[in-house]
Amino acid sequence: MVTRRLKHDVCCFAAASGAIIGASCSPASADKTVYYTDSCVEQESGDIGGYVVIVSDSKPFPVIKLSWSEGALKRPVAAKVTNYDRGSGQLSFSVSIEWDEGNKRDIQFDGKFTIDRMTGTFAVPWETARKAVELKVRSRKAAFEPAMTCRSG
Repeated sequence: MVTRRLKHDVCCFAAASGAIIGASCSPASADKTVYYTDSCVEQESGDIGGYVVIVSDSKPFPVIKLSWSEGALKRPVAAKVTNYDRGSGQLSFSVSIEWDEGNKRDIQFDGKFTIDRMTGTFAVPWETARKAVELKVRSRKAAFEPAMTCRSG
């Protein structure tokens, strides 16, 4: 009998060795919570900047929570999954936030995720253009307490 942990370890080994990964090795099939992030410490303010996408397995869609910086890093908020393909890792989700004198606006993500990274674009109320991101898997502590300084520009 193959346990979920063994299955996840085999999937990680297959990903590391460049093997083709099937639907059973999709990131959301692992029996744990994964933190995808590009968080860093803002040089001038000392605030934590970036995004943290928290993914936990569930059926038919993964459970997603999003933390983002708007000044300081915001507490994670539950996202609504709008598109998901377990086999390919395609993922779209949105989070409704209070914006501009109590009006609701959405943060939207469209992209793809694998065992070790999430790539795609965010549409956010405070920017006119979509922002391309590459979020890497880190521990919870490293996601919310990064040691890395943000790159300027």
